[in-house]
Amino acid sequence: MTTIAYHHTERRSGVPDELEALQKKSKYKDIQLKENDTDTTDYLLIPDKINLRNPVIGVERKSMSDLVNSMKENKIPTQLMKIIDNGDIPVFLVEGIIPDMTMTQMSWESVYGYMNWLDDSGLSVKHTVDTSHTALTLMNMATRMEDNEFGVLKVPVIRKKDRLPVRQMLMSIPSVGEELSNNILETYHNLEEFLLDCKRQSETGTSGILELPRVGRKVADKIASEVVREWT
Repeated sequence: MTTIAYHHTERRSGVPDELEALQKKSKYKDIQLKENDTDTTDYLLIPDKINLRNPVIGVERKSMSDLVNSMKENKIPTQLMKIIDNGDIPVFLVEGIIPDMTMTQMSWESVYGYMNWLDDSGLSVKHTVDTSHTALTLMNMATRMEDNEFGVLKVPVIRKKDRLPVRQMLMSIPSVGEELSNNILETYHNLEEFLLDCKRQSETGTSGILELPRVGRKVADKIASEVVREWT
């Protein structure tokens, strides 16, 4: 059962109220809502079973005016890195239309150019028109997680291969086929945990990789060596 956890300050935006209204519809009855005090981000989409196949998604919501102010103060990279450092997948959601440019002193080309740059950098960027649209977007994301139909998520933690789906990245490693990639996806909670285990295997010769079905020391060392060299 997927849970949407929202930061308590988001109550002022009205999005949680819209989410509660949507929850009454049969389509979204299995989606749980709860208030969250974490300072990581505005919304967390939490699957019932967390692993690499079903990671937690952190959604940073910005009104268009907030986006403009954050662009001026260069706050966005720091805010997104908080999500990544927590081991979650970041989604950047911008809500609303561009305000009066005479007030912001920034052109619409600059704003949308920045959003496109974020998307091209390997982040998932969504644009909604108002709070109702934002709530609907969050609910649909949670429903797709519930049905295991979310599709390809961009993972900026991996610098060199952040455009490839996680499964494809795993299967590009020598000795990793479909069965082993599935075992890795289901065993590790997030990519950071898998990367740390690979570093541990490379440095000490022991790690959780050795506990995967039909993985001996030779295969574990090969996986760890490839991941440490190519993904970090």
